[in-house]
Amino acid sequence: MGIELSLCAGRRVARRWAFVVAAFGLAFAAPRASSAVERQHHVGIAPSFSALSVADQASWRLGGGLGAYYTYGLTDQFNLMVDAGATYLAPNDETRAARRQPATIAHGLVGAAYVLDVLRWVPYAGLLVGPYVFAGGDLAAPNVHVGGALQAGLDYQVTPSVATGVAARQHLLFTSGDYASFTTVLLRAEYTWGF
Repeated sequence: MGIELSLCAGRRVARRWAFVVAAFGLAFAAPRASSAVERQHHVGIAPSFSALSVADQASWRLGGGLGAYYTYGLTDQFNLMVDAGATYLAPNDETRAARRQPATIAHGLVGAAYVLDVLRWVPYAGLLVGPYVFAGGDLAAPNVHVGGALQAGLDYQVTPSVATGVAARQHLLFTSGDYASFTTVLLRAEYTWGF
């Protein structure tokens, strides 16, 4: 009998906790008025994780970096994006033999994004273009390449002035065939004003 009572009490406690967690989750993700407006400014930072593949090599170069960005609301649906950042790559023996592997990749990109802002969660997708500078490592001199990036992300509007999110970016280099793939995953934190 004592075991049955403790099981019943345990189930009641579990149901209460499930209710509290569900209520908190609904309150956290509850819809509110859309906050994307024309002429809204966003400035933020984005630490990143990157993976670079050199053509004709089996292994990937992994690294991390940091970026800063500015976004301006051209309309309710389209944002201007300006982004600058650098990635630092870890060396490996295979890429040293190839003499094509940089230690750092810096970029400056400009583009536009389509924003679907209906809840606190704000999905978006965009296209950016600009220069990439590959330097250090086994390169004899810095190499500048023109490229672009396809970016998809999901931001969460914590308050009308603060947002955080995650984004994935696939970089495409137009002027070099040495690098088969360059992918970046970013964690974003931003301050917004002008709403």
